Amino acid sequence: VRPIVDFYAGSEPVWSDVMHGGIHETEHANAIRNGILGGGNVFVTGITACGKSTLLMQVALSPGRQDVRAALAVGPNREQARKFLQSVKEDEEVIVFIDDAADSVDAIDLMSEKSNVQIVGFDRAFDYEIASHRIRPYFETLIDVSELGDRDTTSIITTIPQNIRISKEIRSGDAGELRSLFEVIERNIKGPRLGARCKSMLNDLENTDPNLADLLLAVAYTGRSRVVFSLDMALAFFRSDIDGYEDLYKMSDILRGMLRTHEVIAAELDQDAWMP
Repeated sequence: VRPIVDFYAGSEPVWSDVMHGGIHETEHANAIRNGILGGGNVFVTGITACGKSTLLMQVALSPGRQDVRAALAVGPNREQARKFLQSVKEDEEVIVFIDDAADSVDAIDLMSEKSNVQIVGFDRAFDYEIASHRIRPYFETLIDVSELGDRDTTSIITTIPQNIRISKEIRSGDAGELRSLFEVIERNIKGPRLGARCKSMLNDLENTDPNLADLLLAVAYTGRSRVVFSLDMALAFFRSDIDGYEDLYKMSDILRGMLRTHEVIAAELDQDAWMP
């Protein structure tokens, strides 16, 4: 079990963080549970770093229904879904929590054929909007968890460990800026913040391999504009700096964890398409 300080310092949530109650459960969790109790499929979306992964874990541990089995999957394909459904008994009620759900349309299509399987999908707003024309028909409820209310903001600040929490709380930033989980924590902790660490990482990357830094920034920039960074765009962008598409794949492999392929758009474009 790791120290809960790691989560507040910017690390991805792990099950021990949630199981030991070290993270405040926001009102969004109850909204998701209410959607589950409604009986239909639920899609949870929001901006990057708003707490979707944390909510997935919290609700999966306590979905609000006692008569069901909870299962988890990350970006499953149709074949993986088929194998999973073979393990589901006809008289068994199952809730499947799917992370990276916007890339899993084929799997969701197959699972939706089973009346005893309920789906709760999670993905970033960008991914959802890109694939919404294909994925929206499978979900009765759409929940956006991007922003926090006043009560949740206060509770999150008070649960930040005292040894890393600043003395005077900061509840909001610039006018019009969303008050997300990431933003609230970032403003209220001492020491090097995640944003500062990312800037330092980019500087190091720029010094060691400028092409890698440029690829990461280009994908982030287009992603911010709700556009994927396609292979054609990448070849045009790096036309004088690389020998061919093989170099791009080597670069994207090095940056795995920071870049990923949007499978739905890649299939539609018939070429790879990256996003942050």
